[in-house]
Amino acid sequence: MNKIFVGALSASILVLGGAYYQFEYMPEVDPDFRNAPVTGMSKSKVTGKLPFTTQIANPAGISYNFDDNTYLVSTDDRVFAEVAADFTQVLSSFVINNKPYGTGDTEGVTYLGNGKAAAVGENGVVVLLSKAQPDLWVETSRFEIDGFNQSTQLGSAAYDPSTNTLYTAQKKASNKVLYAINLETQAVVITPLTLGAGIAQKPNGDWSDFYVAGLDFNKGKLHAVSEAFSSVITMDLNGVITAITGIEGLSESAGITHNTKGYVLIGDAEGYLPDPPIYFIEAL
Repeated sequence: MNKIFVGALSASILVLGGAYYQFEYMPEVDPDFRNAPVTGMSKSKVTGKLPFTTQIANPAGISYNFDDNTYLVSTDDRVFAEVAADFTQVLSSFVINNKPYGTGDTEGVTYLGNGKAAAVGENGVVVLLSKAQPDLWVETSRFEIDGFNQSTQLGSAAYDPSTNTLYTAQKKASNKVLYAINLETQAVVITPLTLGAGIAQKPNGDWSDFYVAGLDFNKGKLHAVSEAFSSVITMDLNGVITAITGIEGLSESAGITHNTKGYVLIGDAEGYLPDPPIYFIEAL
């Protein structure tokens, strides 16, 4: 009886261990842009890399604070942090409350200027934050995104200061949409993402296999980083995708921003990947 019990227990442990290994260490996506499901892609490359040594676990989003030459980082665990420009020091951090509304993971983050920022929860919640002191950020308000599809997930944030518009997009699955949110009125415009001229879906391919894991606004365009196929998607504000750039040397990425020299991406936190590094790309 004991031998049978021990044998059954051992088998159960092996099954559970195998399931854990598959969940933690098997790749979630195909990271090779050469296998992307579209034609018409361009190519760029990583031009520099830094270790992310700030002890912030599970980083997901990143945004450059151009007022203070620092970076804002958000995580899968609702941590909001400000880190030094060399990514070696945490200047401040706190955990965003999950309630009210139930934010879920706050993977999207963007700097708004003048000591203000926004984090986007995966469940369609916008959290507004303010820098109360040099080492202290606080939440000032939050609201639900009107018209958000509750069966989908968000993981990105970008900001156009000229129109006071916050952008976020459906992260995975087909029929992806872009949300444009007026931060003064909270009015929302929802636009489908579509492939533009020169980019075509391969036979038996599905372009929606790309993710919108992170988002950045720069010079009138939105740039989305995709963990799948390690690419950057360039789109107009009307949701039309005008370019998809495969990034040589990028091994999945969860967030994108830009500084005065180029684009800065943060690696994804997965058990099968090395500690998430910071990637630099001079041009797309």
